[in-house]
Amino acid sequence: MTRKKTKRSSGFGVLFWMAFILFVVALYLHNRSDIQQVLENTGLVETLSQRLRSDNGDDAESETLTESGRDSESTQQPEGPEPSPETPQIELIPDEQIVQDPATAPEAQDEDVLPVDTPDVVSEDSSTEPESRPETTRTPDSRKRDFPLYFIRVTDTGTIYPDRVVREVSFVDTPLTAMLQVLISGPNSQEIERGLHHLIPKDTRLISASVRGGVAYLNFNEAFQFNPLGIEGYLAQLKQIVYSTTEFPTVDAVQILIEGQEREFLGGDGVYIGRPLRRDSFG
Repeated sequence: MTRKKTKRSSGFGVLFWMAFILFVVALYLHNRSDIQQVLENTGLVETLSQRLRSDNGDDAESETLTESGRDSESTQQPEGPEPSPETPQIELIPDEQIVQDPATAPEAQDEDVLPVDTPDVVSEDSSTEPESRPETTRTPDSRKRDFPLYFIRVTDTGTIYPDRVVREVSFVDTPLTAMLQVLISGPNSQEIERGLHHLIPKDTRLISASVRGGVAYLNFNEAFQFNPLGIEGYLAQLKQIVYSTTEFPTVDAVQILIEGQEREFLGGDGVYIGRPLRRDSFG
């Protein structure tokens, strides 16, 4: 009984697979054109055929390449005579193609960088280019001249009067300005030992100076009009300025300006400076 069931089941299985295969073949025949188009589009058939050809022809191709390489080496002849080992060939390089190592290149001569009569010292630093050096401009030569200056002397009785000294002053083009700047700076150590004083207010600065028609127009900053000694201090500082300036032969009087403006009075005590001052203006 069991054997009959086994034979029936095996026969049924064979029939099933035969029917399945027939179904697949029929399905392939029915859709053959579509399947072939899909294979051509994907390139699967060509890839498989190339793979089979490459596997079969690799050995033959390698042998062919080896033989052709040997033939080409045997047939290639040198163009010139073969160099002997004792005399190696030297390839000549044109002059414009020779590049020297900066570390071994000779330094530039001084005459190539600066003119012969130039006193400047050439720096050994190769990073400094000659074009980057600032041009030296020749400044006008300064001159020296003895100028009379007036500082203040105070007697034992308390009398204040200007005392004359002579100082050597260096200047270029404007001797009057140079003289006044030295005067404003005050007496030196030797003059102080002689008992001379300076009553021009601290922080006074000369802004400009010019001479027109025998009158020197001296423009000072605001500090010039603040003297802590009051009326006597104002008179003393004006005498220092007027006496020293009128030592110039072209100056007869001095007009005081404060920040470029004429003022009627100097300080709150009322020293009149609304007109040019002369030596005889102080009585």
